[in-house]
Amino acid sequence: MRPIRVLHLTKSAGLYGAEKVILNLLEHLNPDKFDIYLAAFVEDRRPHRELLKESEKRGGKTIAIRCRKRLDVQALKELLSILKKNDIDILHCHEMKSRAYGLIAAKVIELPIVATNHNWIRENRTVATYELLDAFSLRFFDRIIAVSEEVKQLMLKFKIPQRLISVVRNGINLKESCEKRDDNTSLRHALGIAENVRVVGMVGRLSIEKGIKYFLEAAQKTLVKMPNICFLIVGDGAMEKELKQHTKMMGIEGRVVFTGFYKDIAALYSLLDVYVLTSLREGTPMALLEAMAARVPVVATGVGGVAQVVRHNENGILVKSHDPEEISESVLHLLRNPLESARLTANAKKALREEYSAERMAGQYENIYIDIVNEAVKNRND
Repeated sequence: MRPIRVLHLTKSAGLYGAEKVILNLLEHLNPDKFDIYLAAFVEDRRPHRELLKESEKRGGKTIAIRCRKRLDVQALKELLSILKKNDIDILHCHEMKSRAYGLIAAKVIELPIVATNHNWIRENRTVATYELLDAFSLRFFDRIIAVSEEVKQLMLKFKIPQRLISVVRNGINLKESCEKRDDNTSLRHALGIAENVRVVGMVGRLSIEKGIKYFLEAAQKTLVKMPNICFLIVGDGAMEKELKQHTKMMGIEGRVVFTGFYKDIAALYSLLDVYVLTSLREGTPMALLEAMAARVPVVATGVGGVAQVVRHNENGILVKSHDPEEISESVLHLLRNPLESARLTANAKKALREEYSAERMAGQYENIYIDIVNEAVKNRND
């Protein structure tokens, strides 16, 4: 019997959390049981090939689907051709556009279809409307994976049948995780950070649900009590200009570095004394897992699946969202107490090995794929 052929489909906007989940799946699914393909829509107006290039570099089977406009019939025809040509057994979609096109294609050729809901961000009214339509379409999928219990509960509120939903927490490739380096002189020099300056950072897309304004407000409060700190914001996004203006208005632009998109994220984690997550909504954030794997002490808002990852005062510090004062006090506590930070990071690394490995995640996805194929065979025989 040949391996089960799975096509992962997405419209990527860069190399963020969802893309890293896909890459980890491509690498850790059993190649004796599964033949994995990756297809990504590449839009003419905003072409992003980072995910495809990274997958190709790792030896993955990748396919770019050109998208000329928001609704592109030619792109749908190309997707149908790819599914037929490669004799795909399961189509696995990862965000709203791929789910819209994927559902139509799957129904046309009677193909099992799976979705992973990495989270709905409700960024604005337009996005919220699309997410409402997405929630309706998910009812017609064969299986939906939620990356946290909170994402599952949100889908249940939208009347998506519970029998369709499985919770699989994201996993990280611990072999690739970066331990803190003793010598990061060249990196500090490149970023303009002096040797004797402590570094507090965050990593993520610069969008409203990440709560980055609270990160900046916490930075301002922290600098009053401990001036010798640099705050690092790693990532790009629609809010970059606004956040830089906000930083200048607060009078802390000399203490905040915006790196933009940064390829060697592992190197940046090695620079951090504290990692801060200020999100207002989250699934299971990959950047948080990466920071913990790099033995960086974390301060995180207890939203979404974060509270399942970070256990307060055991492997990190949980704070309330929208509360820069509490964020600041927690950062200062970790900076002033290196032994406490070391205890938390040791516990964090242990928790990741036991609960958040890419191998564990891939194994759960494998079981779901096998169940879906068995159900499809049974339905054909009935």
